[in-house]
Amino acid sequence: MKKTLVYFFIGSFFLIFVNSGFAQEGSGGYESIFSSGAGARQLGMGGAAVAFPQDATTIFWNPAGMEELQRQSFTAYYASLMLGTSYNFLGYVYPTLKIGTFGMGVSRISTGDIPYRESHYVDLGTFNYNQEEFYFSYAKNVRDWFVAGANFKLERQVIGQDSDIGFGIDVSAFYKFDFESEWLQHIQVGAIYQNGYAPRLRLRKTIDYMPSMLRFGVAKTFYFSNDASPFVILVDLEKGDQLPMKFHVGTEYSYNGQAMLRLGFNERGLSFGAGAVYNQFELDYSYGKIDSRGVLGGSHRISFVVNFGKSRLEKIQLIQAQRRKELEEQIARENERRRQAQIKKLLDEGKALYASHDYFKALVKFQQVLELDKSNPEALDMVDETKARMDELREKEMQQQLSKIQEERQRKQIQSYVDKHVNKGLEFLKEGDYVSAIDEWNLALERQPDSQQIKQYIENAKTELVNRINEIIKKADELAKKGNFPEANKLYNQALLLSQNDNVRKKEIRQKMAELEIKLNMYDYYQSGLIAYRSEDWKTAMKNFEKALKLNPKDPKIQRYYKDAERHAMARKQQMTPEIEKKFNKALQLYVDDRIEDALKIWESLLEKQPYNKDIIDAVDMAKKQLRERQKARK
Repeated sequence: MKKTLVYFFIGSFFLIFVNSGFAQEGSGGYESIFSSGAGARQLGMGGAAVAFPQDATTIFWNPAGMEELQRQSFTAYYASLMLGTSYNFLGYVYPTLKIGTFGMGVSRISTGDIPYRESHYVDLGTFNYNQEEFYFSYAKNVRDWFVAGANFKLERQVIGQDSDIGFGIDVSAFYKFDFESEWLQHIQVGAIYQNGYAPRLRLRKTIDYMPSMLRFGVAKTFYFSNDASPFVILVDLEKGDQLPMKFHVGTEYSYNGQAMLRLGFNERGLSFGAGAVYNQFELDYSYGKIDSRGVLGGSHRISFVVNFGKSRLEKIQLIQAQRRKELEEQIARENERRRQAQIKKLLDEGKALYASHDYFKALVKFQQVLELDKSNPEALDMVDETKARMDELREKEMQQQLSKIQEERQRKQIQSYVDKHVNKGLEFLKEGDYVSAIDEWNLALERQPDSQQIKQYIENAKTELVNRINEIIKKADELAKKGNFPEANKLYNQALLLSQNDNVRKKEIRQKMAELEIKLNMYDYYQSGLIAYRSEDWKTAMKNFEKALKLNPKDPKIQRYYKDAERHAMARKQQMTPEIEKKFNKALQLYVDDRIEDALKIWESLLEKQPYNKDIIDAVDMAKKQLRERQKARK
């Protein structure tokens, strides 16, 4: 489909060249007063600029080429003509991410103090002549690298006291070829039909139309020494209304993107020029003849270009930063919702256990609520209420037990002793220290051996202790599988302390700790590398991952981190070849179109050619972050 559009586009314009016959109503000249073009850079190359958009003058030469500009661009142009006449152009281009590129500009030719004489040569004073052409431009990438554009123009002419305004339209196209052959690479074509709808101007009884003009251009770029010093050859064909076909040929050599030399040729003869670039500023100069016979002398042309604002890639990064912020806020809200749901669930379970008089398990549930929300008023009240009910039950059992004891002193001693150790056990339970709680209740049970409540406390605490040990070991196993060895080792030690009365469990835990110890040395290097990696200290990360690989050379995760840290450590600004830049921009467009995985594949393939190109590395990091955030949002 892409090649069909290209062939149709080329064939149509060549047929128009061969069979052109532009019929217009009214009367007018053979050539527009603005047909010489705008821009010292472009005129220094003989006016061959239809297929070589570089600044805001592309509004005049080929508005479709505005899509090639990555930043906002402003151009001011001045040319001196004969007899005090000046030619000026101002242009501004604003590229967007999705809706195309917009531009506006104005061309102006003016002269003054023109003698005005009647038919008998009587001097009637002087008058001024001005003519302006206002452009409102738009361009959009239609498919792949095929771009369509248009100018909506207002033509204004002032001669003395007479003036009029007319409306016109230019249509244009721009395309980059994607050939594999070395000699056919880096070719661009463009075409524009100026005044396809021609402006009409009525001055007194005369109606003038602006003549139409068809331009077709080809640009080919060569790279000999490095990517920053291209050599461009340009050829344009021009067919005007009632005019023969004209040829424009131009060349430009750029040295490190800072200084340019240009040479051009057209029907007016040779032209030449030069330019200089400093940061976002560019100054261009050219010189050429005004007419083909050289009677009117030469013209000096000067252009000043400013490229400013954020590039398309920088805009995308800002949008992604905003998206990440919104996603983080969404995740935080979801986590809070889940936390509140868990609190409600635990409260409901605790209340159900409380209603069934299972106060111990109810107390555990309410304390779990307080772990999630320390100041939860309902959980605090229920803890106090549950402990009060537990005290009541214990007191009832105590009274039943003490009724069997005849001596009041012994009864009081037993009661004081049991109360002391039961309360200590409950305090330890509140702190989650099940082992100490069981020890205290065993002491109390020695004095009150028939207390079913204390026995139930002990059994429940043992059950919770086993569950806690199992949870700790399970969590430690998961951390060990994920490679978080220090945290896993801490949890194993914690489980070992809790299992001091269980020899079988202690043996199992010690075996796990022994296996974990083997991995700790490797993990220390890996963890140090990971900390440096997350801090973007790439060189330190690379050294630590290298040491970890010596201990475990087959670990794919460490290999991947080492390779990525090395790439970031060696990253630098590199000039992309046009082929790489083309693919880079294509991936950028896919990324804008939300085809992030397709864009990532292209950028990762470009890393094989320029593995240390910082722009490509940043683009890959940006795409991977976006994919990770999406995966988190789905969870």
